[in-house]
Amino acid sequence: MISNVRRLTQAMASDSQIASVQRLQALFLKLHAIVSSEGGKNLVRNVSHILAILGEAEEDPALSAERVAEARGFYRSMSVVKGEFAEFHIWREDFNERLELNQPLEAIRESIWKEFESHV
Repeated sequence: MISNVRRLTQAMASDSQIASVQRLQALFLKLHAIVSSEGGKNLVRNVSHILAILGEAEEDPALSAERVAEARGFYRSMSVVKGEFAEFHIWREDFNERLELNQPLEAIRESIWKEFESHV
């Protein structure tokens, strides 16, 4: 009986981890679209790398926590002060247009961190 409960609990945790990985993948796909359309070539490569890591996490739930931690560390290194992604923003001459275009980018950044924090 305890063994069945333990297996069910592990399966539920695994499903939750996979759902978290899928949410992260969706966020990074949105981020990929933004940085590729705005000419962030190095960022495109880095975001693609994170997507590959998350793909491994989705394919093998046993490695999920390890792969998400790896993706988080890689993303953190991109996001530190003076880091490539920390300084990335969408530039337009018109301030209001620039503000409007950068709001979704900031929302994605915040959502990624929230998802990483909930996965720990």
